[in-house]
Amino acid sequence: MRLTRLLVPFVLLVAFSACGGGGGGGTGGTAAIASTPPPTITGRFQVPNNGVANYSGFMNLNLPSGTGREVATGSLSLAIDFGAPSDQVSGTATGFSVLSSGTLTGQLFITDGDIRAEQGNDPPGFEAEISGTLKGGTLVNTLITGDVVADFDTTDVSAASGTVFGDVTTSQGIDIFDGSFSVGKQ
Repeated sequence: MRLTRLLVPFVLLVAFSACGGGGGGGTGGTAAIASTPPPTITGRFQVPNNGVANYSGFMNLNLPSGTGREVATGSLSLAIDFGAPSDQVSGTATGFSVLSSGTLTGQLFITDGDIRAEQGNDPPGFEAEISGTLKGGTLVNTLITGDVVADFDTTDVSAASGTVFGDVTTSQGIDIFDGSFSVGKQ
């Protein structure tokens, strides 16, 4: 009986030690799990990596005026150089008019734009700076500076839309503005 009491713990100890723990790269009679690389994931969007595409459309700006805010609508032309390492997006917004006073003079420049890659559910797009002056009606000597942010609306990047926002400086001080735009490939 005494021998049985000594053998039982010894047998249990040997049995549990054979179970092994986790561990190591295929030792102890277990094969290592082969790691296969995941398949290449391609985006939904077909963004070229070279070439220049021209886009045209419109821009609406919600600008402060002497009596509140007015929407100025103009034409937008963009060029996107898909192969450039930086400054990929440039263009101009011209021909603005407001309902209360008609045509505005001046233009806005789109500069320093860079393409933003597709990330998860977020489509690719671009960001750029906007600056220039608009004059006319209650918008006398209006200096506009801000940012343009867009997403491509189609998987072949033939259309884009987004927002524009920033500061407006006039003889009456500094205010903010916002707006929207939409362009299609020519």
